[in-house]
Parts: sequence; C-alpha cells; structure tokens
Amino acid sequence: MDISNLTNLITAFRAESRQNTVSPDTLGNLLQKIVNVIGNIDTSSSSSGTTSESSSGTTTSQCTNPFYHIECDSSGNSLKVKWPADLILKGYVPYLLRWSMKRQHQRDRNDHTRRWHGPRCRGWHLFGDGNHIKMDLVGTVQFGWNFGTDRNPDWRYAEQIDYLFKRVRAVYSGANESLQFKGFKVCFGSKQYLIKHNHRFRFGIIFGPPLNASGDTSLDFSKCVTNIAEFYVNLSVEAEELENESYRLSYSI
Repeated sequence: MDISNLTNLITAFRAESRQNTVSPDTLGNLLQKIVNVIGNIDTSSSSSGTTSESSSGTTTSQCTNPFYHIECDSSGNSLKVKWPADLILKGYVPYLLRWSMKRQHQRDRNDHTRRWHGPRCRGWHLFGDGNHIKMDLVGTVQFGWNFGTDRNPDWRYAEQIDYLFKRVRAVYSGANESLQFKGFKVCFGSKQYLIKHNHRFRFGIIFGPPLNASGDTSLDFSKCVTNIAEFYVNLSVEAEELENESYRLSYSI
C-alpha cells in the first residue's frame, strides 16, 4: 500500500495549522481528498488495471486526485504564489476566492419567473467567474478588471491590488464649505464597509480544473487540488492635505 499521498496531505494540513489558516471548507476539502486516496488504494488492490510497476519493481497505486501545497508571498505590493509551475503545466488554473457574505439566487425549476434569495452564507466564495486572476509559471499574480460589460468583456490585468476593489467612493457629510470627511465606502461581496482608518480584507487562491465552457461559474471545491493559500489586503485612509480635508485610500498586502 502506497501511503505517500496520505503523507503529503497530512503534511500540507500541518503547514496550514501552523499558520492558523484552517477553515471548515479547507478541512472538509482535505478530509474528502483523504477519503478519495483511501478509495483509490482499495480499488487498486482489487483491480490490476489501476496499478503500475515502478522501475524498482514495486507496485504503486495511481491517485487520480493529486494534492499540492501552495503558499502566498508578497514582495512590496506584488503577490506571488510559491510552487505553481507543476500545477499550471498539468492544466490546472488558479481561482481567486474571498471570505465574504453571500446569498445564492434561487429559482423554481418549474416556474422560472419565481426567484428569491437563499440564506446568507459566510465563507470562501469564488470571486467572479475565474477571470479575476492570472499567474505565470514563477507565481507572479496579476489581477483582472473588466473595463467592458458582461456581454462584451474587456479584461485587463495588472499586479496592482486595487484591481480587487472596483466600487470605492469617498463619503462626506454636510454641504458646501462645511463638508466633513466620513470615510471611504467599499463594496465587498454583498456587504458595504465604511473605512475610516484601516480595514483588512481576506482573500485566498486555490487551483482546480478549468470551469465548464457552458457558462457555469460555480466552483466545485471537491475537484480542487490544492489548499487555500490565504493573503490579506490592508486598506488605510491617509491624509494628503489636512487643511483641505483631502484623503486617499492606500492598499498594501
């Protein structure tokens, strides 16, 4: 019995535990992969078609669901992911996740005119449809911003992390010369934040097979082949001109 895949899974889990990055989704995904590995081992034991002989003459089971460990690292305000080359060369693609509140859109299968929102769910959710992130073989991350429309998209990519926040505006109260700065309003998921000083947003990156070309933008986490590599983006309000109440929002990883 080849337990190397199980060992790799446990090693990856320990690495995440040390970083305090284990979420219920991550744990459930990891346990499911362990079950898959055990199932593959059982299948390989009973079927000669699922085993292969190595050069040393030992018989090893072939796991159809490999698991890789990845980590996020920052250099200045640029984000990099460690060890992505093997994943990309095997056809897996990166997905950008965000820890946010989401409500699923529900629809009656018999009457499509009946639509409603499901319960609120906080956790890891796919950011957009997979176009929000690109990565090269050395792990340099670029974020996407659609300058077009949903029908006629015009995706452009850059390393600037402010591409993650599209709807940001300054909020003032009062009128004319008595205007007082209140903060920056930032939309994140289904929630809006009024940032007066500092706020930190939680993101993650995971690898999996490409989404279906049929237009389905839901991500099946059970088919993903890595842990969720987390990173945080800090938003800070900085004064440019105190006399004129001028402020700007800065971004850092």
